[in-house]
Amino acid sequence: MVPVRRLEGEKGFEQALAIQQKTKLPILVWATWHECPYCGQVTALLNKTKMRQAVKDYPHVIDDEHGRTQEAAFAKEKGFHGGTFYIFSPAAATPKEHLWAWKSGDDRVILDGLEGTLAAKLAAAKQQ
Repeated sequence: MVPVRRLEGEKGFEQALAIQQKTKLPILVWATWHECPYCGQVTALLNKTKMRQAVKDYPHVIDDEHGRTQEAAFAKEKGFHGGTFYIFSPAAATPKEHLWAWKSGDDRVILDGLEGTLAAKLAAAKQQ
């Protein structure tokens, strides 16, 4: 029931909500910015086997904060900011959890074990 591919933008989020209503699974949203090379690194990581395995059981959406007009408006409406993962538990209309994709500091190094952290946060949101 959960799509293998990630969903995109507002329409993808609406599809994820429909899946969530049927499955009671949390939704993972990756807010990105197409011109940001750091976001591009994380988006590329989402295509790697380890990350795909970590999020495969959950509806996941990508939204470009500075993308097409509709995507950008949706990001603004939801308060999505590039470089951040948002987790919507089945019981919450607003994100229950968010995770900045990089270690703190200015060097933009992707968090160690990002896929494991996301998998753990999604599993915890599933229990709520």
